Amino acid sequence: MKNNIRENSNDILKWWFLVRWFIIIILFSISIIRITEVKQITTIIFGAAFLSVVALNVIFYLQVKQKSYLFTSLQIIFDVIFATIVVHITGGLDSSFVWIYLVPVITASLTVEALGGMISALIGSLSLLFLIITYKIGWLQPLNNINFEEVIPSELSIFLISYTGLFVSVAVLTSYMKEILKDKNHIKTELNDEVHNLQEEIKSYQNKISEIEDIKAEKNKLLQASLPIAELDHDLNTPLTVISLNIRKIEKAASKFESEKLSDAANDITESINKIKSLLNKVDRLKQNDIIRQAQKSEE
Repeated sequence: MKNNIRENSNDILKWWFLVRWFIIIILFSISIIRITEVKQITTIIFGAAFLSVVALNVIFYLQVKQKSYLFTSLQIIFDVIFATIVVHITGGLDSSFVWIYLVPVITASLTVEALGGMISALIGSLSLLFLIITYKIGWLQPLNNINFEEVIPSELSIFLISYTGLFVSVAVLTSYMKEILKDKNHIKTELNDEVHNLQEEIKSYQNKISEIEDIKAEKNKLLQASLPIAELDHDLNTPLTVISLNIRKIEKAASKFESEKLSDAANDITESINKIKSLLNKVDRLKQNDIIRQAQKSEE
């Protein structure tokens, strides 16, 4: 059952893996267009972050079968670095791709148990805060040439709080949906196991029924063989009666002619007739059996 649940979870991760590739390639393509407008050090960091994300994306696919929290943590960290550089290259705080931080948030929610998504959401928010601070102190210059000294602090606070709320909300929602899917897969697996067990029971009952049918067929064969035996008394009584009458004649002849041989022969025949009658009594008990009676009636 656990293997089935793990397979269903892996299917979700494989789909998310494909989505990750699509998002990363698209954003890389967009960033390449703007890369000439940034400093060389930023370009180097961007290239290193992209290659790291690509390498870890391959590892992410491989660890679907066997998870490694070390590679998962590195994956999320480089996702955040890549997202931060993409946001900077595509316009800073005016970028249309601030939502890219949702990639590590969703990845953490799907791969890390407990508060992984929440922690990733907070890291994304801190990365945005770091970007704002670097703009503020002049370490980085926004590509849209915004003067941060003229930006109202409340606007920056609203910006940061809004995206923090978005990241946290997506983390909570993804974790909740993951738990729902896990419960659903658990129930589905249990039902499949029950169906399998019922099928095994049905198969067992079918085998027993087949055995009963075989026994019934053997019983019918035995019954058919027993019917002629049960009717032997009727077939033998008449000849025995005739033999008994003739024995009396032999006994009279032996007495008349005083023949010892005839007398011995008559005694031997009488003894044999008595043995046959004893056997017929046993056959008569067989005839009294209810099954034999029913079979005889059905043949009539």
